[in-house]
Amino acid sequence: MLFGMSTLTIPLQTDLAREPKTHIEKILCDADLDHFGREDFFKLDGKLREGRRARGIDVSDDAKWYKGTLKIIKKHQYYTESQKKLREKEKQENIRRLLNKLENIKKKKRGRI
Repeated sequence: MLFGMSTLTIPLQTDLAREPKTHIEKILCDADLDHFGREDFFKLDGKLREGRRARGIDVSDDAKWYKGTLKIIKKHQYYTESQKKLREKEKQENIRRLLNKLENIKKKKRGRI
């Protein structure tokens, strides 16, 4: 028995629709998407993108990739107080950086027209 729990549900893949109920589930959800609030977010996001490319998924469109990432990160929430304190501020900064990347892509496209 772990932390007084007889059963533990461990997510095998990221499920953005899940609502953690126990403290352990909240910790696991926070750990799963911890990188949203890290300084190396774009490095890790790039590795995720490369992994998808290696599996044959077309991720060549920068605007599409960043829009998808922005949609996910904006919906995301940290569940534990420690993650909120540790990662929320940097997550908001990463959202700002994503918006800047998308704006720069728009500017480049306008310049080509």
